[in-house]
Amino acid sequence: MQDNQTKLYYGTHANLGLSANSGVRLSAAFQPGSWWDINVMGGAYRLREKSAYLSSAFDYHLFSYDANLTQYFTIHTKAAVKAEISGTYNGPGILLIILLKRNAASRK
Repeated sequence: MQDNQTKLYYGTHANLGLSANSGVRLSAAFQPGSWWDINVMGGAYRLREKSAYLSSAFDYHLFSYDANLTQYFTIHTKAAVKAEISGTYNGPGILLIILLKRNAASRK
């Protein structure tokens, strides 16, 4: 922001709105063999970001989801050697909301 009297620019950080997440998460564990463990987790949720500040306002709603699969394999029981393979999938989300405007001086 610019202070027009002093011609100084400054930045501020503030929590100006509503940020809400609600949903459900499920998980399950399986053991297909004595040497193999599987953990599965998934979730679905609704995101909302809402704010009004100065002359701008927004109200974003989004449905999102994610999933995680982790597998553990026992390679050597006596030596306690295990291997792990895992994967994660993330659906759409709201990471950051920024409003950028050019001022009149930069429009040439």
